[in-house]
Amino acid sequence: MTRPIAVLAACLLLAGCGDSPAGDAAQAACRAYGETPSSSAERVELRATASDQAERAANDDSYAALRRDMADAWSLTDALAAAHNSGGAISGDDQDAFFAADERVREDCADAGTDLGPLEP
Repeated sequence: MTRPIAVLAACLLLAGCGDSPAGDAAQAACRAYGETPSSSAERVELRATASDQAERAANDDSYAALRRDMADAWSLTDALAAAHNSGGAISGDDQDAFFAADERVREDCADAGTDLGPLEP
């Protein structure tokens, strides 16, 4: 069992991880988002876990932005990576947009009770 799945399983087994099932799902989504993947396959798995849990969390309106904000951050990450990998230029505005999207996710996660801290290189 990979680490993100183990963390999620441990949380689900413990009573009172969050304030509600949606809160538990938001926290699990945030933990998966905050993990640094060591491979492309792990990145796909972490995104799937985060997306699935964010979808579950969205059943509570207070966590609805998390799903959208994660999707925005990943979309910008993918666009920056594609530009970089193709030798294209990445503007300061593109970078600023990514950092702003990531900051929204981190704020959503802090609101859900999971402090991811600042983005680290």
